[in-house]
Amino acid sequence: EEFSKFDDKKKGELEVDQAMRLLEARHETKTYTELRELLKSIDQNSNNLLSLLEWLCAFFNKSWETLTTPDAEVDVEAIKAELMAEAKKKEEEAQAAELEYQRARVQSMAVKEASAAAKQARLEAEKEMTGVKKANAFFTRIAEESQE
Repeated sequence: EEFSKFDDKKKGELEVDQAMRLLEARHETKTYTELRELLKSIDQNSNNLLSLLEWLCAFFNKSWETLTTPDAEVDVEAIKAELMAEAKKKEEEAQAAELEYQRARVQSMAVKEASAAAKQARLEAEKEMTGVKKANAFFTRIAEESQE
C-alpha cells in the first residue's frame, strides 16, 4: 500500500524521484546523496528502478538472493501437506480453546448464581433476626457490599 502510493504509473516499479519520495515519507531523514546511496543498495538489479520485490526485501530485511534463486529441491506437495497439517492442528486448538471458554463461562455463571442464592438466603435470614443480631448482620452485609 505504501509503495503503491508512489507508483504513479502503476508499473510495479518506482523511478528514482518516486523512490526518493517513498524513502522521505518513511522518515529516512538523509541528504540527497545518502538517499541515492540507500536507493542504490536496495536496487538489486541496478536498473535505476525500485521494484516492489526490491522494496519488500529492504523493508522486511530479506535476502534478494534467497527470494530470486530457484530451489530445485523444493517439494511443494510436502510443504502444502505440512501447512495443511499445521492449519488443522491450529483449528483443533482453537476448537479446544472455545470449548474450554464455554465450560469456564458456564462454571462462572453457576458460581454467580450460587453466590446470588447465598446472598438472598442471608437477606431472608436477616429479616427474621431482631435486636443486636439484626444490627450486626446489617452492618456486616453493608461492609461486605462496600468491598465488592
